[in-house]
Amino acid sequence: MAMLEDLPLVERVSQVVHVVRAVGGEAHSVSLAWDVAGAFLCERYGLDGYACSELAVRHGVCTGTVARALEGEGKCAYALKVCSECGIDPAACVAIGESCTDVPISGR
Repeated sequence: MAMLEDLPLVERVSQVVHVVRAVGGEAHSVSLAWDVAGAFLCERYGLDGYACSELAVRHGVCTGTVARALEGEGKCAYALKVCSECGIDPAACVAIGESCTDVPISGR
């Protein structure tokens, strides 16, 4: 994943993850980006999980088409799933976004 090392990222991700951990929380990423970027960010920042858009793969080869685009409602569904699995009231969560596809998750 060396090609992602120079990926322009939102500033201060490490600091936010540190604060979340300090109060006993989990840090997840939901992104319209491809799943390879999600895996990279998860590893780079030590996130607890991620959900991203997925490229279609057939017989181990990328087809160049989209298998799943994770947009607003998909992001929200992932967050609600994590809350349910952890027994957390979604109202007790914080969502940080920088895109119009983040509006549904921040509005719940």
